[in-house]
Amino acid sequence: MYMGEDNMDYKIYIAKKINEYINLSIEEIESMLEVPVKYENGDYSLPCFHLSKILKKPPNLIAKELKKQIKDDIFEKIENLGPYLNFFLNKGIYIRNTLERVIQQGEAFGYSCMGEGKIICIEHLFCKKSGCFDISNPFTIVVGNSLCNLFRNRGFKVIDINNISKIWSEVDKLILTQFDYENTFFNYEVDLYYNELISKLRKKNLLIKFNETYVVNLENYNMPPYIVSNEYKIDKKVLKIADLLHINSKYNFYKYLYISSNSEKVNVNQKFKVLELLDYEWVKQCEHVKLGLVKFAKSDTFIKNEKYLNFNELLSNSCNEIMENHIELKKDKGLLKAILQSALVFTYLSDYRIGNKIIDFNKIFSTEDKTGPYIIYSYIKLKSMLLKFENLNCNCNYSKLNFKEGLELVKLLDVYEYFIQTATDELEPAIISRYIIKITDSVNEISNSIFDLENEKLIKPKLQLIKATNIVIKNALRLLGIYID
Repeated sequence: MYMGEDNMDYKIYIAKKINEYINLSIEEIESMLEVPVKYENGDYSLPCFHLSKILKKPPNLIAKELKKQIKDDIFEKIENLGPYLNFFLNKGIYIRNTLERVIQQGEAFGYSCMGEGKIICIEHLFCKKSGCFDISNPFTIVVGNSLCNLFRNRGFKVIDINNISKIWSEVDKLILTQFDYENTFFNYEVDLYYNELISKLRKKNLLIKFNETYVVNLENYNMPPYIVSNEYKIDKKVLKIADLLHINSKYNFYKYLYISSNSEKVNVNQKFKVLELLDYEWVKQCEHVKLGLVKFAKSDTFIKNEKYLNFNELLSNSCNEIMENHIELKKDKGLLKAILQSALVFTYLSDYRIGNKIIDFNKIFSTEDKTGPYIIYSYIKLKSMLLKFENLNCNCNYSKLNFKEGLELVKLLDVYEYFIQTATDELEPAIISRYIIKITDSVNEISNSIFDLENEKLIKPKLQLIKATNIVIKNALRLLGIYID
C-alpha cells in the first residue's frame, strides 16, 4: 500500500509497479511512460507496443492483464484503452506531494547534480565596433547567460569564456557600450597553440599555398578553403582555433558551445573540420549554437548589425518611458531591473533561438501581451496574496483543491525539471520562457477561482498552490537571468 512520499517521482513509482509483473528494467519501463495530451486519458500512460514485441502478446491483451494485476492506493483508477494502459493518480495525494515537494525544496526545486565533475565551456561571438554594440549582441548575451544557468542547474561546472554573466548582470546600468569583456587568455599563450596548429597542419600536408595565401583545402567537405595566413598577416580565424586548443588543454571540457548567428555556420564548421582533420577527438564535443537574425520593427530587412542604430539609446528611452507610466519603479530599482531584464529576455526568447527576431520597443514593456513584464506583474500579484494571508493558521485538505484547472496547474509545476532537462539537452532557453508563460497563463485563467478565498476549507490549499507556483516561476526566471524577490 502506498504510504506517501514527499519527494516522489511518479514515473519511477509507476515503472516499479509495472516491473513487478514485467521482466524489464525500471529504466526501460520509465522511458516508455508518457504524459497523455488529453486530460481524460489519465496522468500517465503506458503504450504496450514495445512490450508486445518482447512478450509475444497483442498490446491490447498486455494492457488488459496489467490493469487487473496492478493495485495501489496511489491510483484513483487504472484503465486500458486499446493498447494503452492509463494511470489516474489519487488527486488528493498527488496534489499534496507535488505542492509540499516544491515548497520544501524552495530554490533547490528543479536542481540536478547529474553533471557533477563535468565542465562546460561557453563562448560567444562578441561584436563591438566603434564603441557600440552590434544589435545582435543582446540576443547572444541573453542566450549565452541562459545556457550558463541551465548547465549550472544540472550540476555542471560552467566556464563562461566571455564573462557573459557579468555583462548581463550590469544590463540595468546601461553600460553595455562601456563594458570590455575580459579575454581569458594572454597573447603569448595563444601564440604557443598557434605554432602547434601550424606544425600539425604541415606534418599532415594540409597546408597549401595558393596565390601567396596558405589555406586548408576543404573542397571534399563542400566547404570553401580555410584561410590560415597570407604573406602579410595571420588570419584572425586561425587564432580562434588556437584559442580553442588552449581552452581544451586547460579545462578538458565535456562540451564546448560556441554561440553566434546562423550566418556564421560556414566559418564555425570550417574551424571544427580543421580540428577533426588534425585528429583532435574532443572536437566531437564542440557544438555551434546558432541564432537567427534580428531586425527592428520599423526596419525592412533582417540584419546582422545596424551601425546607425544605438541599441542602448533605444533601451534607455524605453526605460524612461516605463518609469513615467509607473512612478513606483523610480523607487524600486530591483523591480525595475527585473522588468528590464524580463523585457529583453522574452523579446529574444519568446520563440526558438534559430528564428529571426523582431524588436519592437513599443511592445516589449507591455503588461498585456505575453511579455516579460506580464510575467513579473503576475508574480507580484501572487506574492501580494501570500503576504495578505501569511499569518493564517488552519488545516490543509488538498482533496478540496481537486478542480480540473487547479490540477492542471499542479501538473505543470510537477514537470518543471522535465522542461529544464529538455531545454538543456536541446540548448534551447526558449523552452523555459514558454513554460513560464504557460504557468502564468494557467494562473490567470483560473484567477477568479484561485483568488476566491471565502471558503475556509479551500484557503490553505489554494495558498499552498499560489506559494508553489511563485517558487517555480521565480526559479525558472532565474534560469533566464531574471532575478526578483
